[in-house]
Amino acid sequence: MLKNKKKKLKGMLSLLISVCMLAASLSFSVSAVSVEGQGTNYPFVFVNGYWGYGEYDKFYKIMPYWGMQDGDVLEYLRDQGYEAYAASVDPVRSARVRACELYAQLTGTVVDYGLAYSEKVGIERFGEDYSGRALFEGWGQADAQGKIKKVNLAGHSFGGATIRLLSALLEAGDEAERAATPVDDLSPLYAGGNGGLVHSITTLASPHDGTSFGEAMPLIYTMAQAVGLTDIKGDIPSLLGIFDYLKAMSRAFAIGIGEGSGAYDITFKGAAELNAGIPTYEDIYYFSVPTDCTQPGPLGFRLPDPSKTDVIFLMTTLISTLYAPDPAWQANDGLVNTVSAMAPKGEAQKEFDKNDISPGVWNVMPVFYGDHLAIVGGLTRPVEVKAFYLDIVETINVL
Repeated sequence: MLKNKKKKLKGMLSLLISVCMLAASLSFSVSAVSVEGQGTNYPFVFVNGYWGYGEYDKFYKIMPYWGMQDGDVLEYLRDQGYEAYAASVDPVRSARVRACELYAQLTGTVVDYGLAYSEKVGIERFGEDYSGRALFEGWGQADAQGKIKKVNLAGHSFGGATIRLLSALLEAGDEAERAATPVDDLSPLYAGGNGGLVHSITTLASPHDGTSFGEAMPLIYTMAQAVGLTDIKGDIPSLLGIFDYLKAMSRAFAIGIGEGSGAYDITFKGAAELNAGIPTYEDIYYFSVPTDCTQPGPLGFRLPDPSKTDVIFLMTTLISTLYAPDPAWQANDGLVNTVSAMAPKGEAQKEFDKNDISPGVWNVMPVFYGDHLAIVGGLTRPVEVKAFYLDIVETINVL
């Protein structure tokens, strides 16, 4: 009898221990899910590079800039529960023009290039009206808990300079615009004092210090203009904006490479002038992804790697190598030198460590091996990039 009672007691104790262990396991699991579910959850806005486009452009429906041959990265990120948007900034004009357009798309306002700047470069002061069609609502506003809604900015190629310049204008404004414009007519963008609205900046294949290909632009533009590749005119109906896109691209050859053009900003001189007015801010997280599609060749000369380089980038890769100022600049992705894509010269930088990320320092991620458009999905052959972008977004969202 006593033996049976002991067996029952042992059975009950075993059951109790099992229940406790299960409860502890469930408790741990729920806790882990809760922690993983936390995040800043700020929207991610992706900004196109030179000759690029975004969601406001009809051509995006044919081939999304962000994803190209791999499928729309934005849709993929949205399916994972993230807010993701693609801005549409001018494909060929300066970083300043593009930053103004990005600001208007974030705020849902009329593009204001500034009274002083528009007169300086010879363009109309005001551009497109984005009233009622901002990329998302509530940027810079506080929620019920008093948390300010910031934005995560990611820029491919020349989009990197665009988002960096926007951060500087938000913080410091523009003294020339303040001097030239009556206070009641001044855009908040040029007033300054609006720092703290950008959570992170991620640059992808961006020419922070210019590109050697940019040094070849005078010759390229002269040849293009000689064969008539100047500003295309007309309003020919086309499927989903293809002709509109070609017209926008052709404006590059009409604008040339003077100040006010993107082609000038990617030269060594133009990039240095931009960098002089764009500091690295202590409250912003910075990430960069350098790219490379070259391999060692004879006599220490780097050549395009056919397995990593789209056919349209074979010649531009060679040009970028030939115009490199020194051997360290020979590695490139067909348009942007690898070393230039790491971080602006003189700014604090370190090798990316997922367990050691601090604001105010450029976290340089591993080199992405592929040509200039491989990192956005590839132009003629698919490159899988969705998981790559999800990893970046997940990394930033927990900071």
